[in-house]
Amino acid sequence: AARTKNFTFLRPTARHLRWLGAGVAAPAAVGFLGVRLYAVVAPPMLVLDEPSSQTTTLANTFSVEVKGRTTAEATVTINKQVVTAALHGEFSQTVPLHRGVNAIAVSSRTKHSFSSTVQRVVIVEASEAAVP
Repeated sequence: AARTKNFTFLRPTARHLRWLGAGVAAPAAVGFLGVRLYAVVAPPMLVLDEPSSQTTTLANTFSVEVKGRTTAEATVTINKQVVTAALHGEFSQTVPLHRGVNAIAVSSRTKHSFSSTVQRVVIVEASEAAVP
């Protein structure tokens, strides 16, 4: 008579299903928490609409309007001066300029995040009438 093999070890039991569930749930939970943690500490979005990069102005213009948008509830600073952003993150501030090269640094930071920084250079040149 031929012997039949007993394959009862392949039959899933409640214990096997619990281990399988734990093996699937644990990595899913860790992945979910990692995504949520990144959302908290990720630098906020920062878009600077004005001035454009390497803006050149004439001599009689000694200020520039800095406009942009960032993540809602972020703190915005322009050249280390705090600027109040609107409810949806829009901000605008007039920045004084001097003749020559002017560096403008705009930073945005939420409560628990890293900061985002955008830099622009504005050059104020002498007007044609001012040059002898």
